[in-house]
Amino acid sequence: MFNAVAINNNMAETIGQKIEKLRKAQKLSRRELAERIISKFGGASVEGMSQYIYQLEKGKRKPKVETLNKIAAVLNVPPSYFFEDQSQKEFEYLGKSDGYVKLPIYGEVGAGDMIVPVSEGDFYAVPLAGRAKPKKDWFVLKVKGKSMEPYIHDGSFLVVEPAQFGYAESGQIVVLCEEDGDYLHGCTVKKIKDAGDKWLVIPLNESFEAYTVDKNRAKIKGIVRKVIWEP
Repeated sequence: MFNAVAINNNMAETIGQKIEKLRKAQKLSRRELAERIISKFGGASVEGMSQYIYQLEKGKRKPKVETLNKIAAVLNVPPSYFFEDQSQKEFEYLGKSDGYVKLPIYGEVGAGDMIVPVSEGDFYAVPLAGRAKPKKDWFVLKVKGKSMEPYIHDGSFLVVEPAQFGYAESGQIVVLCEEDGDYLHGCTVKKIKDAGDKWLVIPLNESFEAYTVDKNRAKIKGIVRKVIWEP
């Protein structure tokens, strides 16, 4: 829980955008979010809280830290989420290691054609290096294809953080799966950009073309945090 943070105007605008994106990712209206906050913590009227959330999302008001703690609790994220620099959460290549953690290998992911990952029942020893320290629910996928070269090579291993509520920031590298009801067509690793009710799916290899896919069909399963390449 955050107790003392100086929030400037730029931070307030960014925090508001994150609240709005996370609220929409969980398919909550402002009123529904307000109702959950009041139900859990008490306080002002639902109408007043709903208006307050609107002002936060539009950057018209600096949030109180105690209110951010409440919003974070209801949206099931740590309060630090609102203060993180998302530009620092892109994937990284592994350098010198100071230890290892074993993570499950969930199979292959396409960098080109879609592939249905199949658990190999095996584990990968991931070095504990860099900013992003793997957690127990993270997993590993092996890349098959060349659409992300020269940045992510065919045969690389990706260390993936599960996407909370299927949410990721526009511009991140993600594992994107196309589904039709209960049927999984396959998954791919790509950079995504928000395009309204669609995702713009972007390969990093200029020989491949970008395309769009409906958000209700394409589900974000995870965010790529580390790339392990062993040529």
